[in-house]
Amino acid sequence: MSFFALFCIYQGMCCYNKFRRHVQALQCGRARTTLRYYAYRADHSLVDKYSTRDDNYSQVGDFYRKMLDAAARERLTSNLARSLVNAPKPMQTRAIANFTKCDPHYGRRVQEKVAALTQQKKRTA
Repeated sequence: MSFFALFCIYQGMCCYNKFRRHVQALQCGRARTTLRYYAYRADHSLVDKYSTRDDNYSQVGDFYRKMLDAAARERLTSNLARSLVNAPKPMQTRAIANFTKCDPHYGRRVQEKVAALTQQKKRTA
């Protein structure tokens, strides 16, 4: 499984766990209003709002910079680029923006490799 897939699964699990804790708090009748979470009723359904300032990028950036050696970084960016080259352009742009938020070098390397693979794909087509 690629690092990108693991990162997406991790992000989804974090969001799910945070949401689940707040729903459980509502169901148990605990405080319905906190500094970070509030709920209100609209047309017979409960509408939830959750604002957070969690940093979702520094841990990935630290992993990329400190844990991976040059060869592992090269393999990671190559695998991601091969996965992204067939994705729609808006999805590529969004993914590369997220990688750049983690580490500028990380985003730039993925972007360069996606561009190279796209050019190669156009030449062979």
